[in-house]
Formats: sequence, C-alpha cells, structure tokens
Amino acid sequence: MDGDGESHESDEHRDGSDEFDLPSVLARLDDPSEGARRDAVQRVRRHVDERPERVVPTVPKLRQLLGESATDCHEEIAYCLAELADESVDDVAPSIDGIVAFLADDPTHAATSELLRCLATVAADRPAALVDHAETIAAALEERDGYDVRGIETLARLSSAELDALEPAAVAATGSTLVAGLEADEPAARAAAADAVGRVVDGIDAEPSVVACDGAEVRRDGGELTDSSACGGLGRVDELLSALATDDPDPTVRERAAWAADRLP
Repeated sequence: MDGDGESHESDEHRDGSDEFDLPSVLARLDDPSEGARRDAVQRVRRHVDERPERVVPTVPKLRQLLGESATDCHEEIAYCLAELADESVDDVAPSIDGIVAFLADDPTHAATSELLRCLATVAADRPAALVDHAETIAAALEERDGYDVRGIETLARLSSAELDALEPAAVAATGSTLVAGLEADEPAARAAAADAVGRVVDGIDAEPSVVACDGAEVRRDGGELTDSSACGGLGRVDELLSALATDDPDPTVRERAAWAADRLP
C-alpha cells in the first residue's frame, strides 16, 4: 500500500507532467510533523526553478518555517526565498524582518548566503524595506569569513537609495568586509565594494561625525573630510581604489573604483 508521500509524488509526476498541488503543499507546510513539513519544502524546492510563479503563495509559510529553530531544512527555504524574490519582490519583501533576524542570530549558518542573495534582490527594487536593517546586516557581514558579494551589493544599494542608511557604527563594522571585497577575485564583488565605499562617504552627515573604514577614521568637521587615522587604513582603501580604477581588467570595476576614489579625502 502506498504511503502518503508516495501518493503525492505519483500525482505530481504522472504522465511526465509538472503538476504542483498548492493546497496540499500549503497544508503540509503547516503539518505538525517535521517530516511532512520537510517534504513540502522539498516539493517547493523542486518547482521553484522552472515555475516560480506557481509557488509564490508559499512565501508566508516558508517565512514562518525559517524562524523555527526546529526546522532542519533552512538552506532549502533560503534558496526558495531567494528565487522567489527574483520572481516577485512584493511578495517576499514582508519577509525581510524574519530574514534579517535569522541572519543576525547566526551569520555563519549555511543558509545565510542565499538569504543575502534574497536581501540583495529586494534592496534593488524595494530598498525602503531594508533601510532600517542596514546596521544589523553590516554587523552580520563582519561575522562572516572574508566577504560576501551579495551582502556588499545590499549595502551599496541601500546607501545609493538613502545616503545616510549606514550610520558611522555600521561603516566601522563593515570596514574589513569592504576591503576584502575590493581585493576579491570576482569582478562583481570588487565593483560592489567600490560602490559601497563611495556611497558611504557620500552619506556622511554635514554634522561632525566619525566614520571608520578598515581601522581608519574619516572625520567630517565643518564640512571638511580629514583622515585622522594613525594606522593608515584609509590609505589602504585609497590605494586599492586607485589601483582598481586604472588597472582592473573589468570596465565596470574601473568605473566604480574611480567614482569612489574621487569621494575619498
């Protein structure tokens, strides 16, 4: 006698069709059994690549499961949310609070790379949904090893949309991440890091404030930017940007680096 999972599987794939029983999947995402919920997430995962529009209604359920510590399929959920953000930002944007909370709780979790991809997609179209979380995202990025191009892209997009989205404390938290991005192998990471540096400097308030970048302080007093660092960290950023602006093989990186370098003191 076929079990419940086998019955659903045969229904979905009978005659080679790609059927997705949404009511059944939604019900199983709410099932008290962890196995049933895992099976439902896997069904969503199988369909999200080819027919994402079919599974958009599962976003609220996926968001709920992401926030449950007992869930053992966070990576699959994160992938689905990232793919569904590409399909419908408006449907995924309400999940931002939960995604950022997950990222803040465990920045090094295997699921966070896909969650950062999701945040970058939302930031491109709906930056207002993320602006209040900029500092939390920045702090989480600093806890991760090296750099994360999606995280850097998110911060750059937020700074572009709202110049003061990143407060001085947030910039201090992401200094080493941005430097690592400037030195990354991937052109997209280098361009995003350069853009983030330029956006952050543009967003420094006219009021006296201190912003740190890789251990260097940039102080705006009376409208003038000065490097008050004894460690030369800002000079390191300036050197990297200057080198990228002239020598990088990627034209986008050269353009963004030159733009950012012009904004440093």
